[in-house]
Amino acid sequence: MKPKNHNLKLLCLSLLMMLGAGNLHAVDYLCFTAGEANSSVKLNKNGNVTATIQTSTDGTTWTNYTFNTNIPLAVNEKVYFKGNYKGTGTDDYASFVMTGKISASGNLMTLTNGDSPTTTLAGKNYCFYKLFDGCTSLTAAPELPAKTLSNYCYYSMFYGCTGLTQAPALPAKTLSEGCYRDMFHGCTGLTEAPDLPAVTLADYCYRQMFYGCTGLNYLRVKFTSWTGATDATLDWLANVSATGTFVCPTELDTSTRNASRVPSAWTVNVDYLCFTAVEAGSVKLTKKGNITATIQTSTDGTNWTNYTFDTNIPLAVDEKVYFRGNYVGTGPDDYASFRMTGKISASGNIMTLTDGDNPGTSLADKNYCFYKLFDQFDYDLWEGSDVLTTAPDLPATTLANYCYASMFFGSTGLTEAPELPAMTMYDYCYNAMFAFCTGLTETPALPATTVAEHCYEFMFYGCTCLTMAPAQLPAATLASDCYNHMFGSTKLASAPALPATTLAERCYYGMFYDCKNLTAVPAQLPALTLAPNCYEAMFNDCTNLTEAPALPATTLAKVCYRQMFRGCTSLTEVPAQLPATTLVDSCYQQMFFDCQSLTEAPELHATTFAKECCNEMFWGCTQLDYLKVHFTSWADDIDATLNWMGGLWLTGSFVCPEDLDTSIRDDSHVPQDWIVDTGAIVDYLCFTAGEANSSVQLNKHGNIPAGIQISMDGIKWTHYFFDMNIPLAEIGDKVYFRGLYQGMGPDDYASFVMTGKIAASGNIMSLTDGAAPTTSLTGKNYSFYKLFDGCTSLTAAPQLPATTLAPSCYRNVFTGCTGLTAAPALPAINLADYCYMNMFRDCTGLTTAPTLPATNLAPSCYRQMFLGCTGLTAAPVLPATTLFEFCYTNMFNNCTGLTTAPTLPATTMAPNCCRQMFFGCTSLKAAPALSATNLADYCYIYMFYGCTSLTTAPAQLPATNLANYCYTGMFLGCTSLTTAPALPATTLAKGCCYRMFEGCTSLTTAPAQLPATTLAESCYENMFGGCTKLTAAPELPATTLTKYCYFGMFQGCTDLTTAPELPATTLVDSCYYAMFHECTSLNYLKVHFTSWADAIGATSHWVWNVSATGTFVCPTDLDTSIRGAWYVPEGWTVDIISGTNPVLDSRFDPNGVIHNISGQRVDENYKGILIQNGKKYLRRH
Repeated sequence: MKPKNHNLKLLCLSLLMMLGAGNLHAVDYLCFTAGEANSSVKLNKNGNVTATIQTSTDGTTWTNYTFNTNIPLAVNEKVYFKGNYKGTGTDDYASFVMTGKISASGNLMTLTNGDSPTTTLAGKNYCFYKLFDGCTSLTAAPELPAKTLSNYCYYSMFYGCTGLTQAPALPAKTLSEGCYRDMFHGCTGLTEAPDLPAVTLADYCYRQMFYGCTGLNYLRVKFTSWTGATDATLDWLANVSATGTFVCPTELDTSTRNASRVPSAWTVNVDYLCFTAVEAGSVKLTKKGNITATIQTSTDGTNWTNYTFDTNIPLAVDEKVYFRGNYVGTGPDDYASFRMTGKISASGNIMTLTDGDNPGTSLADKNYCFYKLFDQFDYDLWEGSDVLTTAPDLPATTLANYCYASMFFGSTGLTEAPELPAMTMYDYCYNAMFAFCTGLTETPALPATTVAEHCYEFMFYGCTCLTMAPAQLPAATLASDCYNHMFGSTKLASAPALPATTLAERCYYGMFYDCKNLTAVPAQLPALTLAPNCYEAMFNDCTNLTEAPALPATTLAKVCYRQMFRGCTSLTEVPAQLPATTLVDSCYQQMFFDCQSLTEAPELHATTFAKECCNEMFWGCTQLDYLKVHFTSWADDIDATLNWMGGLWLTGSFVCPEDLDTSIRDDSHVPQDWIVDTGAIVDYLCFTAGEANSSVQLNKHGNIPAGIQISMDGIKWTHYFFDMNIPLAEIGDKVYFRGLYQGMGPDDYASFVMTGKIAASGNIMSLTDGAAPTTSLTGKNYSFYKLFDGCTSLTAAPQLPATTLAPSCYRNVFTGCTGLTAAPALPAINLADYCYMNMFRDCTGLTTAPTLPATNLAPSCYRQMFLGCTGLTAAPVLPATTLFEFCYTNMFNNCTGLTTAPTLPATTMAPNCCRQMFFGCTSLKAAPALSATNLADYCYIYMFYGCTSLTTAPAQLPATNLANYCYTGMFLGCTSLTTAPALPATTLAKGCCYRMFEGCTSLTTAPAQLPATTLAESCYENMFGGCTKLTAAPELPATTLTKYCYFGMFQGCTDLTTAPELPATTLVDSCYYAMFHECTSLNYLKVHFTSWADAIGATSHWVWNVSATGTFVCPTDLDTSIRGAWYVPEGWTVDIISGTNPVLDSRFDPNGVIHNISGQRVDENYKGILIQNGKKYLRRH
């Protein structure tokens, strides 16, 4: 029958963490204290001893010690020793030499292990050989905590220490050759030997150990045979007290009496259950429920009296009381418990309490036999007690149900557990046996190969100082709850091997729950078929666990892995795969919940889901960035993956079959910023160092909701944090990028920052499409905006394969990349608004432009694309025939190395389409043919502005209908241009030729005629301003003027001698304003208007600073009496229109050939102003 409320109580005891593991203590160094004045200590060296020894007077400040140096000590003065000393043989060792009275204390292991004393002497043969040999002044020995010995390690250690009255404890249970040989030889002050817990002897191990200890009268041993080792006890008790007590197991043959076995007159006693007062206290056995038993007690183990339950037995320090009887607890309500005060050490054989004088090793049928026997827990105060300091021996090899359940529950003073030799477990046999024994540091070996239900459940739960478990729990077949919370809330650092292949319900449930120091676990949990809840919460809250065991199971059970690693916040390595293909209800639920350091999840081979099978499986795994799955559809109807990836922070890789729908992005499907990878080979965006100590980083500007990953090999990916620098130390070092990145706007984008020399390669689309790059940027406006802006270290660009673009997608992408020499291919045929705007702006090292095959343009698509690319010498072909506003605006602006321009086949212009297209291209020699006949506002404005090497313009600009400002500044500053194109336009628009040839200082030939007869505002304003070599002006046949139409048209044409005839009869505001301003050679002007007052400012400054003499031809009605820069030039002759006029210029031809005023030869049908034989005529008919 199960104890009443047993599980409920044990589960509630998780609250007892308040008991803690105790405070940390300073090292207990080997110490010597003077017991009288004029005492001293020194350490003498014998033979060859190499060691560094230090001493201290306070245990804090240390100085180096020289062997054989005497240290004087006054009464109560102390000296501490530490070092790396070890003796190495019978000729090479050190010995203390003392005078006066000296009490040793502290941990002897600090003399060999320094500040980090251990409990092992492995490999240190002869370590403390003769260390205190002959120290008659020694009154107390130091602690000897070693549990692992070496050959002759304590040989002759206290030989002749006649002042020693108490031997140190010797905890080692496994002996080595000669380990205790002659150890206390001649210690005449000893009366009681230390307990000897070893059950098996070794050669010479106890030889002459107590030889000559003439006061010795008590010895307790646990070995059961004298044989099996050479001279193990030879003369070990020679010359001891004539009478004494020899306590041993009943199996030991004590019939032979001599100095090498049992002294002849000594009494042999059963190893009765014994309680010894370490400090004054008491012991009583309290009965609970119905207990029928005869119990006896003794003060010497020989004389016995009957004991009445609940009778208190007071004990002074070192006093003992023995118990024996036929006691058996019988159930959860019928049992007895020892109650103690003070500090009590238990020893002896617990079986004497149930078997009396004939203790056996079987508890068969004695269910609940020792249930809660030493339970020290105060359930009212909810705390344990440290009164019990040591446990008795528990030699039973045959157990019973609940036999040791809760036996030492809450015994916080217990520091060592007794051996548990049983090989076969019974239900609940060790259940909560040592629960909340907070002083316990190490478990006993647990050799059982056959387990039972709940057998180890809660066995060491809450043992907050427990650091060592058995190397293995060897059972291959488990029982339900057998290891349930076995080591929960301990300081266990390493878990035992767990080879079981056949599991049971809840077998490992919470086994290592809250083991925050656990760092090592079995490499594998080998079971292939699981049981319900078998691994549930097994490592829950093991916050220092970094690596999980392999989990090869292919057949799962309900709730089998639930919360297995929940809260393992340091876990970084998990099984490579979870191979099961068919899942069951809740099998992986919260399995890795809150594993905040986990970066890569195990591969999930599951193809069949079950109810809530993966619920919250990876919830809170904030560093997780990789998951590979094999299922092809979601099972939302049964909540199979509900919130399975909630609370993730990073971008990750979601590897899955192609037919899984990955469009659903949320905590229950694919995380929002994760990259879907179907396993295709991808040429990822890559950066390669071209020189040592280069680096790459991606800096964020504004709000970018993007997930980025990096890899050093293109295979293993990790999350990338914006602004994190990636050093590329050696030439050839690489880093790969991929993600779901997308710039969002002019304030929300990311830019690479580089140092050294960096060559980019691979597919840029892997940065936005991850592992499945496409060729479409649809909907991704600003996707790569300013991505490499200012990367002067960039020497090569990545591939840009997108064929479907989005507005501003590549805008400013390589701006300022001065190290870039070649541009990537741009295959898109259909462009988007601003798509290439500023793309290569100021890439001064760029020598080759990409092919631009696009035939369908968009507004501002190429705007400023190559602006400032001073190394570019040839422009790409531009095949589009239909343009859009600003499409070529500033495209090659300031490309000072450009020598040839592309053909521009478009016949229909768009507003601002070629605006400043070749502005400042100072090496450009010839303009392309411009065949457009349908113009648009500003279409050619400033197109070749500042092209100082341009010598050839198009033969003609064929459009007959112009648009507002269409040719404005088109050739402004083209200082090498000599011949202007023909301009046949007859329909003008506002500002259409404004400043068209201004500053063309080499222009000698203007169009023969500007045939429009109807003008537009500012149409020819400053058209030829500053054309200092122009000698002949085009005909201007228009008779109807508009405001500013000829404003400054020939201003500064210093070689112009004859003005075009101005046939208009009526002026308008500012129509001729500054028209011939600064035409310093001008000496002939013919007009047809008859009044200066028709309009405001019509002729303001129009002949300012012309030739000092000349001819002004005008109608009779015009008032020519007014002279000056606004009217008729001073010094000029006025000639009234009469049909012919003499012309004194270079166009004199004695052969009667007729020319127009531009110097072009014409025939007799020519109408207008003509020159023949040096005379000028006007032919109207």
